[in-house]
Amino acid sequence: MVGSVTDKHRRQARERVELWLQHLDCERLGSNRAELPLILEIALAQGFKSAANRRRRHRGTTQETREFLVQQAETLLARSRSWYSQLTLIHALCL
Repeated sequence: MVGSVTDKHRRQARERVELWLQHLDCERLGSNRAELPLILEIALAQGFKSAANRRRRHRGTTQETREFLVQQAETLLARSRSWYSQLTLIHALCL
């Protein structure tokens, strides 16, 4: 989502990604479980992998966006509960 919007909407897209990831932060939630269902965690991981597959020459890809997505993928990897999410994110980070 962040890499596919125009500059006009990029800030809002980044905020939305950060909000989704906050739902996986057990420390912020004050409990030992995340609010986000596993299926949505997996969907987020697949989205990061899809974004990682976009090459630098794509017109919607900027270095700033790529750095933001790497940082958020690392955050999601640290908070993920599913082996599939973890594997998908590791693959995304290797791209």
